[in-house]
Amino acid sequence: MSAFQDRQQFITVMDILFQRLSAIPGATDDLVSSGLTIRLRCHNPEAVVTIFSEENTLLAVANEEERHADLELALDANLLHKVWMDEVRLRDALFQGDIHIVGSPFRVFHLAELFRTAEEVYPEIYASVIENKTTGKLA
Repeated sequence: MSAFQDRQQFITVMDILFQRLSAIPGATDDLVSSGLTIRLRCHNPEAVVTIFSEENTLLAVANEEERHADLELALDANLLHKVWMDEVRLRDALFQGDIHIVGSPFRVFHLAELFRTAEEVYPEIYASVIENKTTGKLA
């Protein structure tokens, strides 16, 4: 069973998640200071989220593919959901080849703190969107 009913629901969850992560002290510092642009290219549902920093703030934009990505992760949205629900370890998914990486795999380390913090806040955000049909800004 898919964790998301459709693309819009996935994008809503991502929007709220990245807004929340940006508000948590230290959660985005490593990624922001790296200056990297990260693209999450998901399927099931098909969606693209580009993550980058601008003026020391982390931004996440849906369907933005013009900006050069320093690192792209292609994966099933259900797998991303399971990683952030702490059901699957990111490291295991990477080593098993469930996540296709375009760019230097060493850049994934810049996502470590962001992903750890996401595991803490994602379950609540996901439940809120599923139960209340909360909407976000990304479209």
